[in-house]
Amino acid sequence: MDFFTRLRRLSRMRLVGYLLISVGLLVKLLEVYAKSIVLPLFVDIFEVVAFLIGMLNLFFSFEEDIESFTETLRTYIVPHHFATLPIAKTPFARAIQDLIGYYVREHEGGYLPIYTDMEVMITIEVVNDTPKAPPGYSWLWFRFIINRNWNIKPVVWRGEAILDPQDFINDVIVMSYTTYINIYSRRTPRTMIFFPIPSSVFAEEQLRDSLASVRYLRLTLQVSKWSESAGQMTDPVELQIVSLLTQPERKKDVIRNMFPGIERRPALLEQACDGVYEIYGVKKMEIPDQIYIHWPHEQDRFWRFNAKQELIVPAKVVKETEILWDQQAFQLLFERVATVRRIVFQKADRSPFTFGWDRPPELFCYPYIADPAGVKVELADPNKWIVEPGDKFWFPGDGVFFAWHDTLINDLIAA
Repeated sequence: MDFFTRLRRLSRMRLVGYLLISVGLLVKLLEVYAKSIVLPLFVDIFEVVAFLIGMLNLFFSFEEDIESFTETLRTYIVPHHFATLPIAKTPFARAIQDLIGYYVREHEGGYLPIYTDMEVMITIEVVNDTPKAPPGYSWLWFRFIINRNWNIKPVVWRGEAILDPQDFINDVIVMSYTTYINIYSRRTPRTMIFFPIPSSVFAEEQLRDSLASVRYLRLTLQVSKWSESAGQMTDPVELQIVSLLTQPERKKDVIRNMFPGIERRPALLEQACDGVYEIYGVKKMEIPDQIYIHWPHEQDRFWRFNAKQELIVPAKVVKETEILWDQQAFQLLFERVATVRRIVFQKADRSPFTFGWDRPPELFCYPYIADPAGVKVELADPNKWIVEPGDKFWFPGDGVFFAWHDTLINDLIAA
């Protein structure tokens, strides 16, 4: 059903509802006169029926409005919904589209299609080969192995184009949680953030040098081309992910590019230089021609991305006998993700973690995914959580919170 058809139907429903309620009110105001003309019982029945049917019409039209808004929000991220209307084919409309397209391309975020059908598997294990803690401190590190798969189906407003999957990949930034909170509002849509260092650990001056020398993240990324009708069309091709902080003297320049406007806050820029540890981006390379999507001839094509990320975090930190940090949870945040099919959180073999229903996964979602009947949560043996949200829509900032039991902090205190 197109927009105008739906709008006309909703307008008629509202009009009927308002007319019935108005007639009911009019009869109520003239109740004495009406009952002198017709039977009083008929007048009472008519008032109740008019109010009831009128309110039902208004309710159903409101429900239709909610469904229409939800479907539009699920389908579009750039406001080009009206580009399919007849008015969009006029020369003036095409000129406006060209102007909008120019500014979208110039925009720092640009057009970013959302990820769909994401699947995530996270494995947690204890790391043994970590940096030595400074005198007076002891710590224990965890590794989170994160495997993600997702789809991107690009859309072009008009004309022909050759679309490169390397143009649709986020930059990845690793920083302390304190830095993340301070500069969150300056990030762009093209960034994915990891914050492995908690505030209480980052505040320890004696740990700064050790924390700055760690490589927290290792990641690889592959892409393949798919068709909605024929399935997978190409073998996966590995893309080049490179560090953007290989030259310490250029760190400020890179951070300025990642967080536009931060140069107007010199103190905040200095904090970012201290708290940002790693920045990664895609280095464009020549890929097989079959991977590109030729628009509009391949409108049913999309890309399937496969990413592997290994993140290490200082999960247990003790200062002499004072516990600075005891991590027993992991938060998986979503940004450009619309639909998530499956999330698996598991522990590696012989890892000293305990999963249980007393600490089930928690979903922090607003507002559509918070549907207990629509989300399946399963503890598959004691070593694995499985969450299946289905086709519910996710908003940027939504996430899943996984928790576990362990007593490893006691060993550090005893040592």
